[in-house]
Amino acid sequence: MRFVELEGTLNDFRPALVRTNNILESLTSGRHLTFRENDRDLIEDIVLSNRQLIEQTDDSIRTIKNVREAYTTIMTNNLNQVIKLLTSLTVIFTIPTMIASLYGMNVSLPLGDHPLAFLFVIGIIATVTGITFYAFIQKDFF
Repeated sequence: MRFVELEGTLNDFRPALVRTNNILESLTSGRHLTFRENDRDLIEDIVLSNRQLIEQTDDSIRTIKNVREAYTTIMTNNLNQVIKLLTSLTVIFTIPTMIASLYGMNVSLPLGDHPLAFLFVIGIIATVTGITFYAFIQKDFF
């Protein structure tokens, strides 16, 4: 947030420097006023200093923009990693839900009357979830 404020201040400061530079250059042209040689040298020094300030302001603005863009890139990358993790977890948790919901329906299913049907379903859920989890680990999703 501090960078945004600083960039705004520099963006406000730059036009004032440019206008000041234009005024100083018009003074040194000799159209409006005539100066002694040492006064002219002093004004030319001021013009040079003002140009350097404009360049420093431009450099600072560019640096701030680069830092903000780098920060934005890092934040976007972190957000993408979190979304990737949450998507993987959603897929892993969806598999047991789908298998369990099939056996929760009021239709005849294989092993529906078997006394160990619950353990078979739990085994199938654990196996499929484990395989999916292993596949995600192999693909570097976690």
